[in-house]
Amino acid sequence: MALQAGLPPLDFSEFVAERKEEYFLAVRKGLDKDYQPMEKIFSEVIFLTLKLYGGG
Repeated sequence: MALQAGLPPLDFSEFVAERKEEYFLAVRKGLDKDYQPMEKIFSEVIFLTLKLYGGG
């Protein structure tokens, strides 16, 4: 979806390496229809990806 929106491939490496538990907690909360934690993660990932690719 990010590519379709004109964004570069999103970089989740920080969440895979260092913040895995935070990501899994956000997924679990999403299953309970609490989407704020995942919104926060995606906002950070988009910001960091754009910064990495020189777009932010």
